[in-house]
Amino acid sequence: MKRHVAFLLSLLIGAGSAFAQSGETINQLSPGTALQGTEQIPMYQGSNPAVTTTARALATYIPTQFNTIDATQVSGADICAKISAAAIAAAAKWPGGATIDARGFTGSNTCAGNMFANWPSSFKSRVLLGDVQITVSVSQVVPTYTTLEGTLPQNDTDVGAAFVASGSFPTNTPLLDLGPSNPAFSIHVNHIGLNCSGISGSIGLRNIYSQEQTVVDHIVIRGCYTGLLADLTFGDTNLYTFLTMTDASNMTGSSYRCIQVGQPSDTGSSNNHFTGEIAYVSCGAYTVTPMNYVLLDGFNFAVRHIYQEGNLASVAGINIGSQNAGGLQTSSVTIDNVAMTSAATAVRIGAGVAGPVNLFNISGGSTTLLNDTLSGGCVIPIAQETQLGFYARGYTGRIISNSSYCPKP
Repeated sequence: MKRHVAFLLSLLIGAGSAFAQSGETINQLSPGTALQGTEQIPMYQGSNPAVTTTARALATYIPTQFNTIDATQVSGADICAKISAAAIAAAAKWPGGATIDARGFTGSNTCAGNMFANWPSSFKSRVLLGDVQITVSVSQVVPTYTTLEGTLPQNDTDVGAAFVASGSFPTNTPLLDLGPSNPAFSIHVNHIGLNCSGISGSIGLRNIYSQEQTVVDHIVIRGCYTGLLADLTFGDTNLYTFLTMTDASNMTGSSYRCIQVGQPSDTGSSNNHFTGEIAYVSCGAYTVTPMNYVLLDGFNFAVRHIYQEGNLASVAGINIGSQNAGGLQTSSVTIDNVAMTSAATAVRIGAGVAGPVNLFNISGGSTTLLNDTLSGGCVIPIAQETQLGFYARGYTGRIISNSSYCPKP
């Protein structure tokens, strides 16, 4: 009798598991039946053999419990088309948000279009890339509410997950663009490599649309004429950290720049206002001889912990307020802990400055440590002073400085 009861209980347990799940389970197979590797739901075996499952069954079942879709299993012409199709499928199944797992793609891949084309509107997504290099012919435009996450970059040549510009990539175009239009929000990009292949006027990462909660972290940028371009509108809050940038052997001319905030096309003071920070940046130029490593035009932001290395021919390591056309103003800018080891002038303050500028812990400049071109400014020769601890220019032009070369209030 006890044996019969135990047998009935085992049937009930197995039947309950089968009933609770849709699709064929291993429990429904007869004892001794060979597994094909395509079972949809992994289950324990209620009778002999005691425990059996398959890798394919686990890989199919487990992601469905965590709002994750494997992009390698989705149909598409190339890696970008598959990732885009995976997002569409994920949004239909989990409209509240999902992870697009593309870590199964490895090695060199090419794609014809934008990975984020046809992305579901306002879909909160996380895209994971593995050790994969994706050669593209058009900009990759990251949608709003999207996190793009790759593998850890090691240096400026071994970058793990990377986008590489093809020979037909258009000139004067960003390789990675944050947001398709204004406004965009909450775009996060981290541990990604960007290689512009020395395309003329190329921009590694551009943000002119994405506003609050935008974060860029651990990015390696190589062979781009502008590494980071931030040109934002009123109300933005952004953070850019741990950026490594350098030129490439096929680059020429003097237009290379590591960081640029603002651009000549700005037409009013409402542009370039973001409460944000650019920090922990390494800027290298060896093939080109840039006019400016860092070009800053805008207001209410900080640039901290910048290290520059490369050629000596730069007019300025950091050039603040070089643009003043169309009502563009530069003010409320803080520069902190900057080492411009081989620029001719470590920091230059230009005519576009119309408000406070604060400098802390500045070193470098092969000829001049600081050149404040405005009325009442000062020039500090590197031969006389190699470091500047503090320098502040106020709204009225009053200067506070620890240098004997600068006028005191």
